[in-house]
Amino acid sequence: MEGEYEIPQDIYDRIWELMIGIVNASGADDPAMVAVFTDQLLEYCEEQTAAGHGSGFIWEAAGDTVDESREKMKLYQRALGYAIRNREPTQTLLCEIGELLAVGGDLKNARLHFENAREKAIERNDAETEGRAVALSIQLEHSRDSEENQLSHPFPRRF
Repeated sequence: MEGEYEIPQDIYDRIWELMIGIVNASGADDPAMVAVFTDQLLEYCEEQTAAGHGSGFIWEAAGDTVDESREKMKLYQRALGYAIRNREPTQTLLCEIGELLAVGGDLKNARLHFENAREKAIERNDAETEGRAVALSIQLEHSRDSEENQLSHPFPRRF
């Protein structure tokens, strides 16, 4: 693959439609509809992957809808694999995975993910994600200081 993968418009539109459905159902406090849209999103991601259209974008979207940390990590790691293969942006995925690692207590690997996210963000002129990666690194260092003083969980859960 020569250049960066471009998400086909119909796939992008369908993911967007399903994500809006999840957000609207959540805003309406309708967990049954959230589950329906989430299931449809995961099914769509599987279908597109089976058809040869697997991408970091679709699997990151799927990961964003999951609350359970292990499942979220699994989806984000799958997204990262596709993103690397397709030459898609990886910086937001690296931040998300880093946060999950930090919450799980793997501070060393979390730090590495934040540093890598910052580097990738700089390469792509993504100032927002660069700032996020720096802020997460700083938060990680502060939480480490707190851990040494036994004041709090090593990395307070933000979500």
